[in-house]
Amino acid sequence: MKTIQSHWNDKANEMLKGSKIIKCEYLSKEDCDQSFWYNSSLAILLEKNKKQFWIIVSQDDEGNDGGALFVDTGDGYETLPRISTNFLNNPMP
Repeated sequence: MKTIQSHWNDKANEMLKGSKIIKCEYLSKEDCDQSFWYNSSLAILLEKNKKQFWIIVSQDDEGNDGGALFVDTGDGYETLPRISTNFLNNPMP
């Protein structure tokens, strides 16, 4: 009997395994406004079998707002945060 976890592991591998990262960028204010998001999240452009597609980090299953991505660097975790759309174009402090 297949478990829920093994089902989604298989689905994720089918969709993503073997993909090449083309670029990473945060969503623009315009992109966020179209989705009624108050926070920009990281979007990752992948390519697999000569087709390109985006992965966009969301705060929940319903896509209610941008979310943070945790990256295991081997030395611990680093966070690629969500950014309030109010601060997208501000200079770094």
